[in-house]
Amino acid sequence: MSNRRVFSYQIRQMQKDMWQLPLRSWKKLAMLKDHISKVKESRNG
Repeated sequence: MSNRRVFSYQIRQMQKDMWQLPLRSWKKLAMLKDHISKVKESRNG
């Protein structure tokens, strides 16, 4: 019983980590896109 509880807890922690990781990379991607669009604008103007 206790083993199963520990296992489910570990799975929940893994899911949390997997959820937080994409959030961080999405923020980085958004910042990159923003930076690229700014560079393009400065080149055009």
